[in-house]
Amino acid sequence: MRRVAAAAVVTLVLAAPVAAAAAAGTAVRFTPVTHGTTTPNGRQRPTGYLAPTRAAEAPFAGRLDATSRRAVARVDLRRNVVVAVFLDGFPCSSNLVVSGVLRSGNTLSVHVAYTPPPVGVATCVRTSTPYLVVAVPRSSLGAKLPTRLVVRAAARA
Repeated sequence: MRRVAAAAVVTLVLAAPVAAAAAAGTAVRFTPVTHGTTTPNGRQRPTGYLAPTRAAEAPFAGRLDATSRRAVARVDLRRNVVVAVFLDGFPCSSNLVVSGVLRSGNTLSVHVAYTPPPVGVATCVRTSTPYLVVAVPRSSLGAKLPTRLVVRAAARA
């Protein structure tokens, strides 16, 4: 589980404000690359991947649609690292936005805000999972890349 390319260790924290997390890490620049929906993988928590090489994209590339795969292929991996987040277990969430990326030691935390289903929707049946991909400049991560990825998903109020 030390391989960063494999499904990195992912943690879900609902309603964790980015401001509180900012005190525990250093903000890292990022650029949105693509977003979309894909087939669920059966997990009930968000899944995140950190890909510093093309080979490291293999575990998640098959979940991306063709347009997203082309967008990810255009990312210059000499200068950037690709971070992909899938909100598995949140089939009816929408409007995903990365609200922040923080580095603390060997951990990179990706904060995602999403819109939950409307109040009163007790059960949601949708057969897709939302995802988003961002590029993080290697220069903002320092000489040693993070070895752990944490996804923090928070519903918009």
